[in-house]
Amino acid sequence: MLMAYRPACPKSLLSLLVMQKRLAKAAPIPCVARVAAPEGLAGDDSMAENMQRAALHPLDQCRVFAALREKGQGKEAIAAAFFVTLLMATQRLKLASVVPALLAQLIIGKLQA
Repeated sequence: MLMAYRPACPKSLLSLLVMQKRLAKAAPIPCVARVAAPEGLAGDDSMAENMQRAALHPLDQCRVFAALREKGQGKEAIAAAFFVTLLMATQRLKLASVVPALLAQLIIGKLQA
């Protein structure tokens, strides 16, 4: 089983903290470790992390989830990667398949997700 590791925060932030002498160069850095993700999920750790900090607009979630679905990811894998329920992932995928004209109405705020 191949594991993938990455710092729990951006490398640029770590560098800044070291430059400001707020973090020692040899300080242990928390990392995210997980089984190496399929190609579709490999670059989406930051998106999942951002969703934990501040909720994305439902339309943005739809776009991300639909892109992953097109790459061959299942609903269960998408829900697990973004720390959402299977029901929410299913709803966002259904919303992503809506007619573009309705999505445009959602963007300008005339509809609610």
